[in-house]
This record gives sequence, C-alpha cells and structure tokens, in this order.
Amino acid sequence: MQFFEAFLFACSANLDNMTIGITYGIRKIRIPFLYNVIIALVSCVGTFLAMTLGSFAAHSLAPKYAQTIGNLLLIFLGLYFLWDGIRPISPKETPAKNTNAQSPTASPSVLSLSQTLLIACALTLNNLGMGISASIAGLPSVLTSCCTFFVSIAMLCLGQYLGKTYLAKILGRYAEAISGCILLILGLCKCI
Repeated sequence: MQFFEAFLFACSANLDNMTIGITYGIRKIRIPFLYNVIIALVSCVGTFLAMTLGSFAAHSLAPKYAQTIGNLLLIFLGLYFLWDGIRPISPKETPAKNTNAQSPTASPSVLSLSQTLLIACALTLNNLGMGISASIAGLPSVLTSCCTFFVSIAMLCLGQYLGKTYLAKILGRYAEAISGCILLILGLCKCI
C-alpha cells in the first residue's frame, strides 16, 4: 500500500513535467535523456529534503494530529490544483503569442544545460509544499523520492512524445486539474 501511495504522489507531483515535455515537444525542442535525468535527480533531492523537513514538523506534533494535518493539506492542495485547472482563463491571463517561437517546419533544437537547470529548480520549488504535506501525512520519504525520480523521467518523456500529437492541447490544458484529482484521491485514501 505504501508503494501505491508513493507512486500516486509521484504521479501528481510530476504532472508538471509532462506539461513541460508537451510544451517543448510542440515547439520541436528536444530534451536529451541525460538532461531529463538531471531534472529528475533535482526533483528527487528536493522531494527528499521537503519530506525530511515535513518529518521534523510531524515529530513536533502528536502522530495522530500530524497525519490528519498532512492528509488535510494534501486534500487542500488537491482542491486548489483542481480549481486552478478548471477555472475559466481570463483574457489578461492568456499568454501572448511568442513571435520568436519556431515554425512547424523548423528543425528540432536541443534544450540547453542552463535551461535544464532552470526547469529543474522551478519544478522542484513547485513540489516543495506537496513534499512537506506528504511527509506529515506519513508517506515514506526514501520510497516517495525514488518514485519521484522515475516518474519524473517517464512524465517528461511522455510529454515530449505527446507534444508531437493532437492530444497535447487537451492534456496540457487539464494537467493541473488531473494533478489535483490525484492529490485528492491520495489525501482521502490516507484519511480512510
């Protein structure tokens, strides 16, 4: 059961990776496998550190209360991501068209190492709150961090592949809502 919960958390935490992969796939920018591994490694370490911090917070509370707080945080984050993923986008939030974007006929380019490190840091910072919440909820940090590593690689590869297909627009738009649903399921499963 712990593996399933850790895997669910990793899937939810790494749906942003799929969105990044889709974005770069659409723009015909290739993310080399080594850079994908670097992103996954940074996410894995960030998750482990966040969960360690959450573990310290959990030890300062009674176990029953710590787990309840962690579960409620996961449910709250799930609801927030779900709402953010399905709410209507106002005209102010619509991204401006990038005039420097590549044309569909342009040859694929490769993501640079500096861009890779920026993406890795952004994705890791995005997952810190979820890592702390997961730890307080009682998920094992080593197993969850390992799942995060492998799921991160898989999601980025899947995103790159989907970025070349029609599904890119659908999945890219609803990735945050899907992530929210997974967090909700995880939080509710931990409550039962």
